[in-house]
Amino acid sequence: MSESTRAKIVAMYALLLGANVVVWVLAFFFFAPPHALLLGTALLAYTFGLRHAVDADHISAIDNVTRKLMQEGKQPVAVGFYFSLGHSTVVVALTLAIVLGASAVRDHLPALEGFGSIVGTGVSAAFLFVIAAINAFVLVDIVRAVRRMQNGGTFCEQTLNESLDRRGLLRDVSDVMALEQLSIEAVNSNTDPRDRIATIVMRTAVRDSDQLGRVLQRLSAVPNVLSAQRLS
Repeated sequence: MSESTRAKIVAMYALLLGANVVVWVLAFFFFAPPHALLLGTALLAYTFGLRHAVDADHISAIDNVTRKLMQEGKQPVAVGFYFSLGHSTVVVALTLAIVLGASAVRDHLPALEGFGSIVGTGVSAAFLFVIAAINAFVLVDIVRAVRRMQNGGTFCEQTLNESLDRRGLLRDVSDVMALEQLSIEAVNSNTDPRDRIATIVMRTAVRDSDQLGRVLQRLSAVPNVLSAQRLS
């Protein structure tokens, strides 16, 4: 783990601990007697929030995004933090809207209470089904690879990674060329459906052999690139 990554993790935990301390200090200040009953309500809401944080749809979303970024060679140490930050912002905004409209709903639109609970459960369930469908497609590719190996075929780790994530490969290769300020004069790509390996042929003009070496080295470091070489 690099020093910058370690520093990000320490800073993130320090921010979370500090925010919790500040919130509870404010709670003890505002919920002092004769409003001590609200302090128990705040503790109950805090506990429910901790429980809600590990719901299945939350874990699925964070896990899939983390795996995606790790396959791209990144260190996604703050995916859960930003997910919870965005989720909390939405929850706070909805809570304020509910507080402002609670009297109107209670007096005039009582049916919305039951409707809202159905919509909330339906959205969470639909999200889980979408994640399950995506993982099912990935599982089919893995099962096919295992069966091919059992029948005497070969299957390397790099090919497995390609079957899990093939999108964005041409974009990543183009980013390397742009970093070296090279213009792409021609490009041709072909994917073999049997082994799921894509071959990309690009034509460009380099300044010297040193720049050519750097380009090939950077292309080889792109996630899911098996090899990069100059064609004679």
